Amino acid sequence: MKIDLEQLCESVGVKTPCDYFDGGDVWINAYDAAYDYAKALGLEGAAARERAEADAEKEESRIFDAYVNAVVQAAKKLYDAHGLMIEESNKYTYMVKPKVSWKDAAAQVIETINGVGYFHFGSVGEFLRSGPYTPKQAVTSHLHWLKRYPDVYGGDCEPRSFVERTMRYV
Repeated sequence: MKIDLEQLCESVGVKTPCDYFDGGDVWINAYDAAYDYAKALGLEGAAARERAEADAEKEESRIFDAYVNAVVQAAKKLYDAHGLMIEESNKYTYMVKPKVSWKDAAAQVIETINGVGYFHFGSVGEFLRSGPYTPKQAVTSHLHWLKRYPDVYGGDCEPRSFVERTMRYV
């Protein structure tokens, strides 16, 4: 199954890159630093602004790539905890595959759903009948539950915290 970057972000409960970069703070901060550097190099006027714009675009691209990488690393931990793996298919498109089988992944997704407590499934069969779903459909239709794993099990795989910590040092 293929998902895009926005779907990946949604499934693990982190901001999409558009939301993360909304407001222009990243660009403004990068531009300000680049402009100060251009001035320190002795550039003035239009030359300083052009240099700052070019450098700010490079910096924003570097930060964007770091953000996407942090999201993917956080997602891999969460997907792994549910018997799934993600692989980059094309730029910002990912393949979701079961490590063992879709039925095994469905059983692990059920554990998170049951742990949250809004619903309870006594077996994979009951989960599949609730759709009705195939094992693959059951998993792919319930990827939004993956982000609740830290609520149930705790640990160090809370994606928002991981991404925020990673971005502090970029």
